[in-house]
Amino acid sequence: MTEVEFTVPQGCSLSGAASLIEKACLGCGLRVSTRATLRSYPGSIHWHVKRGMHPGTLELTLWEAKRRVWASVQDGRRAPWIDEALPQVKDAVETALRIAIS
Repeated sequence: MTEVEFTVPQGCSLSGAASLIEKACLGCGLRVSTRATLRSYPGSIHWHVKRGMHPGTLELTLWEAKRRVWASVQDGRRAPWIDEALPQVKDAVETALRIAIS
């Protein structure tokens, strides 16, 4: 599994971050296939993100209580589009969080 931590700016409230993350995904041409919470991260929001009907799943997690946002890719869910999309999504989410505190 690969994990990529996103930068959360100092002073940024994550209360509206779920909406920003979903908009960032859409802006990168991705769709949210599931939205849930992870038992191991109580109160988190966890998304499975896909590109169209292509195989592969990019996972994003927002854990407001610990001020964390990260992406992960399970070994069995890798796909070529993820290598291209992940840096775009990371940049889009980090930019949205920075703008939110401006």
